[in-house]
Parts: sequence; structure tokens; C-alpha cells
Amino acid sequence: MLTKRLKKYADFLTETTAEYGNQLYYYCRAHNVQKIRGVTNMLVSLCVVQSMAYPPFSQHDPIMKALLTSPMQTIARLDRVDHVAAGLMSTYFSGYATIRKIYDLRDQGLLKLDVDVEQLRPIGRKKAAAAALAAAIVSASDSIHGGLYDDTIDSVVPVDVLLSLLGETLVFLNRKWITVRNVSGIFTLNPRFQNPDVFWQHHKLWLFSKPSKIYPQHPHMSLHNVRNV
Repeated sequence: MLTKRLKKYADFLTETTAEYGNQLYYYCRAHNVQKIRGVTNMLVSLCVVQSMAYPPFSQHDPIMKALLTSPMQTIARLDRVDHVAAGLMSTYFSGYATIRKIYDLRDQGLLKLDVDVEQLRPIGRKKAAAAALAAAIVSASDSIHGGLYDDTIDSVVPVDVLLSLLGETLVFLNRKWITVRNVSGIFTLNPRFQNPDVFWQHHKLWLFSKPSKIYPQHPHMSLHNVRNV
């Protein structure tokens, strides 16, 4: 009964606010994995589509800010209340946190960020961003094996953003971790992806037109949330 009430409140927040931290908190308390993935996958996609950390840190609610700035302490506090919820938050939030880290590190020397990030020298920043991007690509490609999609594999970064993440590797082309397996898997999965223009139009229309197993319905998941791309 309690989990149903928590889910109902989280649904209300999802329908009426952009308080993603609160949405995640109450969906985790309700132990609803599908809804948790709906929120985190949406946030990952909004970052990747715009190639930036999105939403801006200043627009986040207090729970999301705490998760981004002090994740271990925030999840530890949740663990004292609900051990299962803390495990879900730790697992599924990690994908979004990694994606944000890529763009925060990349833009640290170019933009005035509204969140404190570790100040690194350019070479250190590049290495840290490359490591985070490599981790995101590996996670996104977990469910593709030789061109076959396995929907039983629960990755924290959705496979649908894999090709876009590979595009982000252009500045790291001299690095060994850009593997043939990552590239060939996504192209074998759907021959249409061999044409970048066709893929991008397909990706935008599919992503924002209707709910799916990977992207459940979310009121803030629309083309109005992104810049012209």
C-alpha cells in the first residue's frame, strides 16, 4: 500500500513538475524500476541530443543537486530509510551522472558552469572526459552482441544513444578504446543507421513521438525541451 501511494505521488510530480530528483526519489521509494528508468533515460537523452549537461544545475531541485554534488552521502541517507531504494538510486542514477560528467569536464574551460566540478588541467580534463565517455559507450553497447539486441540486459545508459556517444569520440580518435565492436554492433542492428542523416531523423522522431520499453511516457519528453538540432 505504501509503495502505491509513493508511486502515485511520483506520478503527480512527473506530470506537473520538472523536479527530476524528487521524481527519482519517490519512484525509488516505490521500488518501480520501469519508472526510474523512464526518468534517467530521458535525462540521458536530453543531454546527448543537446551535447551538454542538461538541465542546468541551477534548475535542479535540492535532491538532484545533492545527488550530483555529494552522491555517496545522499544515497547513504536514503539507505538508512530504505535499503532497496538506495540500491536502485545508486544503480540507475550512475548512467545520468556519468553522461553529465562528460559534458561538465568538456565545457569546464569554455563555459562558466553553475556547478562546482573538479578543476583539472586541460590534459587531465581530456583524460577524465575520455574515461567517462568510454564507460558510457561500454554501458550503452552492453545489450548489443554481434548486431543482436538483447532486451534482457539492463544497462544504465540506453542503447539508443550509442551512435550519438560514438560521435562524441571524434576528439579522441587516437585512443584505442574506440572499438570495432561498438561501431559494428549498432550498424548491424539496423542498416538505416549507416546513413547519419537518416539515423538522426529516425532517432529524433522515434525518441519524441511515443513511449517505448526504454522510454516510458514522460510529459517533459518533447521536442520543446531541446534546442534546434
